Amino acid sequence: MSVEPIRVELESFCKQFSAALEPFSDALDRGTESLREAVDGAPLQTLLSDLQDNRHRLKILLDKARQQNTYLVIFGPLKSGKSTLMNAISGAYVSEVTSLPAYPCLVYVREGESLGFSTTAFNGDRSEYSSREALHSSLEDAHQALAEKLREADAAGTPFNPAQDYTEAVRRIDFTMPAPYLRESGTILVDTPGLYTKMKYSYGQLTRDFRDTAACAVFVVKTDNLFFEQVFEEFADLLDVFSRVFLVVNIDSSKMDLGPDGSLEPSLEQRDPKRIVEAFENLTVSAQIRSAIDSGRLRIYMIDLLQTATKSLQAGNPIPEEGSAEDKSGDSTTNAVEANSADEPSADTELADAGGSGPVDLANDSGADSGPRLGFERFLKDLTDYLNSSEYIVEFMADSLRQAHSILCEVRDRTHAPEIADFRAGIETLQTQVDTTSRHLETLDQLRQYEWTAPLESLAEEIRQQVTEHTGSVLPELEKALHGEVEAWAQSDESMRDLVEQRIATKIRETCQRSRSRAVEIFDRVCRDRSGGLQLGEEVSNQLQTLELSFDDIYAGFQPEVRKQFESAPELPDASSLQESLPLRRRFIDWILFRSDARVRQRVLGAENPSEQPFTAATKAKRLDEAGIEDFCGTVGDYARRCNLTSLQDVLERLLSQYRDAYQTKAKQRIDARRDSLKAQFDAVNGELELRIRVLDTLDILENASVDLETGVGDLQERFTPGRQVVEIKSREDDLEVTPSESDNGHNSEEGQAE
Repeated sequence: MSVEPIRVELESFCKQFSAALEPFSDALDRGTESLREAVDGAPLQTLLSDLQDNRHRLKILLDKARQQNTYLVIFGPLKSGKSTLMNAISGAYVSEVTSLPAYPCLVYVREGESLGFSTTAFNGDRSEYSSREALHSSLEDAHQALAEKLREADAAGTPFNPAQDYTEAVRRIDFTMPAPYLRESGTILVDTPGLYTKMKYSYGQLTRDFRDTAACAVFVVKTDNLFFEQVFEEFADLLDVFSRVFLVVNIDSSKMDLGPDGSLEPSLEQRDPKRIVEAFENLTVSAQIRSAIDSGRLRIYMIDLLQTATKSLQAGNPIPEEGSAEDKSGDSTTNAVEANSADEPSADTELADAGGSGPVDLANDSGADSGPRLGFERFLKDLTDYLNSSEYIVEFMADSLRQAHSILCEVRDRTHAPEIADFRAGIETLQTQVDTTSRHLETLDQLRQYEWTAPLESLAEEIRQQVTEHTGSVLPELEKALHGEVEAWAQSDESMRDLVEQRIATKIRETCQRSRSRAVEIFDRVCRDRSGGLQLGEEVSNQLQTLELSFDDIYAGFQPEVRKQFESAPELPDASSLQESLPLRRRFIDWILFRSDARVRQRVLGAENPSEQPFTAATKAKRLDEAGIEDFCGTVGDYARRCNLTSLQDVLERLLSQYRDAYQTKAKQRIDARRDSLKAQFDAVNGELELRIRVLDTLDILENASVDLETGVGDLQERFTPGRQVVEIKSREDDLEVTPSESDNGHNSEEGQAE
């Protein structure tokens, strides 16, 4: 398919057009990638999917302009011969590549020095593969994952769009290979999934990539399906999208039918294929197809694709790998050239040209070979003539400008969509949260340095004072009671042990227990106040309230320890001093024998302390006088005070020390925990803020790039397509309005009607 050199004007247009698109493309790449980081919900996901679609279409448009490529898009039902046609056009064996495991995506086939395979997902992720096998294996896994998503959507009764619902799905496959004809022409073949595939999402979505990018398309159909209305249900979409559509009817020039006598005879498809075309033209009920045929926008060709592809491969000498699969499109690649020898005209010698009211002269082109390639040669000639015509070049430039305008306006509208407005408005809220959290962190750092010693000591002093006041009120009463117990003991025969353990210890324990219970009440009352009983001052209290920190319950956790230590039975100190201090009077014999007080007590009370030896009232009367009893009562009072100190004050000081330690530990833990929580919150909010600023910065850059692109496209339109109203762009707030001129696409042009 030799193509004339591209005109200087076209080269100049493509160079300037690419230069105008590249800054916008770079800005769209950055904007899409930054927005991809920020996606956290359905609204932004939908917007991201739309921008990724714009990005994908812009890449196709930019590649087209940079390389001045011609995209030839091939459509058709399953097993119609699409892959066989691709073999014939490329002069290389591409069927095995294009017939992938029924995955619903587009396959781009372009010329390259060596084999290369890559896939691009809807989210823009690109993957490369080292071999066909690696690609097929990956696609099989992708096919299963996609099928599962489709089943889930089907079960839920919800629509399914992979651009939004499963962005990991493969959108396109790129394949490079040595292909002589593609190298000559600069053509990129695009294979589409067969129509009526279960996994196609929308036929319009598949063709959208080529709206205003590929000016023409090829639709392949077998004669058996030519009259099935279902085959052409979505054919109208192609006529809406493409300026020129080539309808290739794949015939079998060796097909035989059963005759009346039971013998095999050439079928109508072999004998007179033009009648099939005439019938299709006359019987079609579609006004759109009829109009396209009459205007020359739809041209029909009858080609034996199997034999054509066979000769094309043999002429180009490309040999499939040994053991490679046959053409999975349903057309065996068996060489059937002998079935139609040069001296036996084939069906392809009768080429159908529907450009007008019906078939015209079906004679072969001058100098053309007889045989099955004749129909294909006519197809290639018409296709080549169109791609080299001034009409195509003008359409190429006008379509490129129209597509650039379309993408530009769609991107502009999407960057000013309500979702982005909400996204932008959220920055102020995030900034406020960052500032507030930052201030709270500073306050927490101050609290971490706060000295808790002074308020805790003030609390301890308050508790001590109240406990001391209570003790001071009960000690006189206790001393009085103990004095009475000593006097009563002096009038009895009770032993010294009875006095110490039964009378004195019992009274002291009772009093100490009441004092300890009172101490618990004092602890509870004082420490249950706000902030665990501490007077923290207005500034610190306000800081805690601002930070939503409370220390009110710290004492509640410590209270069991207070009750445990105060409610247990008090342990009284050693009472041996009471017996040792008992003032026994010495008798005359004691003086004569120089007996000491200790010796006298031992003779009267024995060696035990306290003594169980009987101490009768008479003996007590002889040995104890009133002065001695008063003196002993003073000693008992001192012992009672010592018991109070041991059983109450010591425990109190121990508890106050423990509470100070517990309070400071708990306060520090809560402050640190709150700081860690706020720091994590600050990092998250600040990260979100920085991300939004980064996203909006890239979108602002994209906005500036769109202004430059709009100016650049306008300049290119004035220079290269003067007088053609490519597109009218409304204000940013309005929708895109495309207003083609009467001559646009040649639909109603004099040139188109002339064809």
